[in-house]
Amino acid sequence: MSCTRGCLPCAFPRYNRTIMKRWLLLALLAFPALAQLTVEPAGPCAADGVSDGVKAVLANPGYRVKDSSGAAFVEVWLAKAVPTEKSADLPRGADFASIPANALLGVIRYAKPGGDFRGQPIPAGVYTMRYNVHPEDGNHQGVAPGRDFILLMPVAVDKDAAAKLSFDEAVELSRKASGTAHPAVLFLSAPESGAKFPAVRRNSENHDILQVKIGAVELGITLVGKSEG
Repeated sequence: MSCTRGCLPCAFPRYNRTIMKRWLLLALLAFPALAQLTVEPAGPCAADGVSDGVKAVLANPGYRVKDSSGAAFVEVWLAKAVPTEKSADLPRGADFASIPANALLGVIRYAKPGGDFRGQPIPAGVYTMRYNVHPEDGNHQGVAPGRDFILLMPVAVDKDAAAKLSFDEAVELSRKASGTAHPAVLFLSAPESGAKFPAVRRNSENHDILQVKIGAVELGITLVGKSEG
């Protein structure tokens, strides 16, 4: 029976549809599914350039995230604890509103180049990870599912774990990681109920998320994937 709806496949002769199927098969073979990252213990932080003051607040062991070849992609050392605060001025719409702005969450070493949530390249190297939320302004609307982010800063310019940075100071230091006018950012989310720790989860958008805990605080750090907003 012929199609009466005028759909595109039926508008072509049968041999053309066969050619289309062959091209589709070749395309699928050319773009295989991304391999899942894996995570394992990494021992204490011995990354180059990390100050003794920062090392003193890091937990042992850290975590090594490996790519499909078994090579290290990143190593992460989390803070032993994250401070919390109670304030009437806590940011709206944030999953981690009780974490003070720019609190140190840990250190990350990129064994090979990566990318941030804006699609900016992250050179191989060692960075501190500090918490913040994106501003509520027209420039950031729709850029992410939530407001929580990690700002990356080169360890050479962030040596005081207890530093009380303003928003502008933190952004300026993070620009030294990105090399652009925008800070280097990793999206931070709350893991789903029943999540395993540590683990790497791939979400429906093919973002690879490192699920870890600092005390009772559960964090989902997007290591691979960028905003489509």
